[in-house]
Amino acid sequence: MVDIYAYKANVRKSDLSIASQSNPESTDTFSELYKEPALKKRKVLSYGFSESSLRSFEAYMLDQINLFCHQLLNPSNEKVKDMSLWFNYLSYDIMGEMVFGRGFGMLTDPSLRYILELIDATVFSYLLGGIIPWLHRSGVITLLMPRIFFGRKRFVAEAGKRITERIKLGPDAEGINGRKDFFHWLLNGKDENGQPLQHARLGAEGVLLILAGSDTSSASLAGTLFYLMQQPRCQKKLLEELERTFDNIDEIRLGDKLTSCVYLRACVDEALRMASAGPGISERTVLKGGTTINGEYFPEGTTVGSGGWASSYNEKYIQDCEKYWPERHIPGEEFSAEEIQIARSAYWPFGLGARKCVGMKVALNELHLTIARLIYLLEPIPEKPEEFQKNFEILDHQNPKKVGPWASFKLRPGKKLPDLKPTQMQGHD
Repeated sequence: MVDIYAYKANVRKSDLSIASQSNPESTDTFSELYKEPALKKRKVLSYGFSESSLRSFEAYMLDQINLFCHQLLNPSNEKVKDMSLWFNYLSYDIMGEMVFGRGFGMLTDPSLRYILELIDATVFSYLLGGIIPWLHRSGVITLLMPRIFFGRKRFVAEAGKRITERIKLGPDAEGINGRKDFFHWLLNGKDENGQPLQHARLGAEGVLLILAGSDTSSASLAGTLFYLMQQPRCQKKLLEELERTFDNIDEIRLGDKLTSCVYLRACVDEALRMASAGPGISERTVLKGGTTINGEYFPEGTTVGSGGWASSYNEKYIQDCEKYWPERHIPGEEFSAEEIQIARSAYWPFGLGARKCVGMKVALNELHLTIARLIYLLEPIPEKPEEFQKNFEILDHQNPKKVGPWASFKLRPGKKLPDLKPTQMQGHD
């Protein structure tokens, strides 16, 4: 993987990234083919992912996680829940808060959840554009796959409406709710020529942040909960760590206490390995001069890549790779530091090199806070035990597509749900 994806690798992104793109001015950071311009575009986004920005986002992330926990027990909702869907609602509401300063409202308003179908159509159209480029270029997709085409069109319109609303507030505004959201940084950012970002570029980056930041987080959350339900031993051990560390739910927030929860991080890391949000191949095209991968030479123009799922299940590097085993991430009696280093060299859940996920820290914050608060407060009850006879399955749909785990919940003895804001209580009722 290092030979293909490391910073000095003599490759660029393949044309799959731009096959369905119609406007070259709207190229977002993810779709930029070449390393140097991609790094310049990442610089604009990086301001929104700074340590100070992440700290300011925490309160709004916790608001949504608290509401999520309430909704899992809300009797007006279905008792048995497909947690892949509910983690989607949570992740999109969190990203709405962070990108636009306002959530999508999916946790409390079922009428807004149709957006998920539009997003799925949008992402799948990108995948089709990479596999069969002429579908988009010829316009045949409107005849052969009208649901996908018009779903994508409707989502772009919905996203554009929010983006236009945010842009109207201007570069000096601090988000719809009076705080510094990502658009605060984008509107104050400059392009590679030192000019303000054009509206097409702003729209592309806004859509990218929503799509990339939500589906991947929800897949990782669903995978982590799946394995904690499949392996009661691991869930019990995690709960014991959380109860030793925190006296109440309000203490579970970013900081030294959360950082000290080694087993929490191990549970999440192991789920990231086994249920990779990027299971397929991220294609690269070899540049002039060729490149050598694992001792074999590949000439210019060759498409190369490594499958994320295959790397994560390589027995050469990872012992009992089909087994969910959080301890493999903790140096100790079961695994040495050397064994852990070898295993980690085989998979990179957030990528590596110049294309490493710029939002890695915010994603890990969401994963750690959500899993910690959920397991601390609620006991997940398996409603389809048969699904645990195999591992969590993710369909490579450009973004991850998944179902389950199916669960109901009850409040753990002696635990109390956190208070909600008055506006959240209205939606909750």
